[in-house]
Amino acid sequence: DLAWRGLRVVLSTAVFLCASCNSGVSKFELLAELHGPEADFIRKVAVDAHDDTYVLGDCDATCTFSTIAGQSRVLEVVQTTIYGPGGDLFAARIDREGNIKWFISGRGPGQEMGQDVVVLDNGTVVLTADFTGTVTLEGSDGGTVDSVGNDSSTTLVAMLSGDGVIERTLTISGVSSPSSLSRLPVGSVLVAGDFRDTITFPESGKGTASLSSRGGSDSYMMEVTPEGEVSWWVQAGGPGSSLTLFAGALSDEQMLFSQFFSVSSDVVSE
Repeated sequence: DLAWRGLRVVLSTAVFLCASCNSGVSKFELLAELHGPEADFIRKVAVDAHDDTYVLGDCDATCTFSTIAGQSRVLEVVQTTIYGPGGDLFAARIDREGNIKWFISGRGPGQEMGQDVVVLDNGTVVLTADFTGTVTLEGSDGGTVDSVGNDSSTTLVAMLSGDGVIERTLTISGVSSPSSLSRLPVGSVLVAGDFRDTITFPESGKGTASLSSRGGSDSYMMEVTPEGEVSWWVQAGGPGSSLTLFAGALSDEQMLFSQFFSVSSDVVSE
């Protein structure tokens, strides 16, 4: 019923609140919006049990995130020529009245793009992004965490406290991009995406694990624990290219995974 109490709708650079959708009267009110001179996107939103909204997006140039409460934050984007034109990402937590509780950023010399965000039952905020080269996440307390990737796209999973403090991060080394993020009943998250060549990641109790694609690109799906490690993984792909569409949990033991592929796709699990 949380969605019906306050349905959030994202239209490119704005978040709208439908406060009376359950009464049969669709009355949408602007909650927050993004302004900038270049391409600016609000990618995903999530809602917690307190009816607060978590916004994830990115800007190709310096932009301003503003709310109906008259509050705003500026994301300073510094363009470099190391990896060509790029942009930076941001995440924010706002309440139903539009008050900004916190605002964090992810900056680097390449392209940083937010992909998805969820809120766990214990208040932990999890976001996924992809970046080029390096990225520095700055939490609400001013603390920073650096992650190193490659000259193409690298997957980043970040876990934050409910106050916006960065608690831990996970980098999937190699060329990859996340496309789906879901909560699991056990308190962890399900991350899915695509990769090519070889990716490496920390696996619980085993140090590191590596996967190699069989064709142009393969799909991956993995459980990421609250400690920021992978507890299990699934790989799907074949001689052609694959594209991950969605991954989610049906129960504690059943997962749903959808994929677009060419020629054929074989599923391999740990």
